[in-house]
Amino acid sequence: MLLANKRIGNWEEGGLFNEHEEVLVTDQDDDSENIELIRSGAGGDQDEHCQNSAPLPTSRRNKTSASYYCSAQALPLATKWIVMLGLVFLLSIHLIGVDKLGMEEGKSGRVVDVGLPDQAEDVDVHSTSANVAKEQNNVEVVDDDVTTATNLEQQHKNVLPPDGKLRVLVTNGCSGSSFVLRAIRDFLQSCGYDVKKGVSEIYKPRKNSMFKLAKELAPKESSTIDMIVNATLMLKQEAFQNGQTVVYKWGGGGILKPLMQRTRGNLLFGYMYRKNLLDRVVCTVKDCFPDGAAFGYPVFAVNGSKTDLCFNRRETGAKTKAYIFSIESMIERIRNLEKQTQEELKAFDFPFQVTYEDLTEFEYMDEDSVWSTSLNAWTRMLSTYVANNWTSEDAKLLKDMMHPMRNARNMSHHEDVIQNYQEVFEALRKAGMGGYIRSRS
Repeated sequence: MLLANKRIGNWEEGGLFNEHEEVLVTDQDDDSENIELIRSGAGGDQDEHCQNSAPLPTSRRNKTSASYYCSAQALPLATKWIVMLGLVFLLSIHLIGVDKLGMEEGKSGRVVDVGLPDQAEDVDVHSTSANVAKEQNNVEVVDDDVTTATNLEQQHKNVLPPDGKLRVLVTNGCSGSSFVLRAIRDFLQSCGYDVKKGVSEIYKPRKNSMFKLAKELAPKESSTIDMIVNATLMLKQEAFQNGQTVVYKWGGGGILKPLMQRTRGNLLFGYMYRKNLLDRVVCTVKDCFPDGAAFGYPVFAVNGSKTDLCFNRRETGAKTKAYIFSIESMIERIRNLEKQTQEELKAFDFPFQVTYEDLTEFEYMDEDSVWSTSLNAWTRMLSTYVANNWTSEDAKLLKDMMHPMRNARNMSHHEDVIQNYQEVFEALRKAGMGGYIRSRS
């Protein structure tokens, strides 16, 4: 891989590693970061633009329309009308061809559908306006953008051109994924890619800024999962047209398979999970997630009183603990998570499988074996996201990023984050889950 603009950035000061919290509370939700919806149209005087400036930027979406428009400016009025009527006629013929394609896969193997069957939505895909939007959107979801990377390189000379790949980290909530995703994005940025920042959990409809449009364009039988996949490909295409590379979080199970089917080899992904499930369930309680609320609630560490800070505890800096009022339900939840993790590991041929603990253990001790384990875990993960074009320069960058944080943090213990830890520890040991306990004693 040709690397450009190598820089350490935040890594040099241990920046990203400093951003994640103690081992028990690392997964963050990026509600504060938003991606705006695509706004169509460009301001300014188009006549002046055609006469006095360079041609409009060419791309798969605007090359033809830009050249027709600028050529028409120099024509007499009657000729303009003839040209415009001709364009309307050609566009009508083209739309008939698009309509015949329907929601099927093109002969070239490119995916042009806007959704797969399941859930009904009220959209008339046969109306003229819907067909126009549909044609524009089909350009968005076609996933073979590698071919135009050379053109985009001229517009973005300071970074590597985007390669048209969709990069996702498959993981679950309260698994340290926010910290790890920031690390991936920063590493790729240091390699020379222009990495799009912002919302990461785009598999959630309320956080995917393209979901509303994808829903409007979807046929009536489309499922929510299909619309999420369509919206994600539209986000990726928008970033690609802007010369950017994207990395997102993605859930496992039922929502991963449709994404794999639609991207057809243009997907770079892997699986990161939290091995210590006691850490994970404690995090869900402190963040007031629905599954955690079924067996516990957060309390202030200073006095044990109940709090509703939940996820906002990160912004205030207040220390909270989890009070477990139904230990039996918590243990049952851990058993379910154990089963879920194993099922996900077996269900997909992940290019890499790493644990949060392997990625971060080097921060808490100075043993060479631990350093080697963490270094290998980061290498396996990051080499996937550079399309397996791993170089000695990448390896050096990774080590430079990790060295400042080697043995730089203090390990937390479960006594510090569970209010009624004694009875919780006792029940876990009786259930054969004592291995999850990280205790001072």
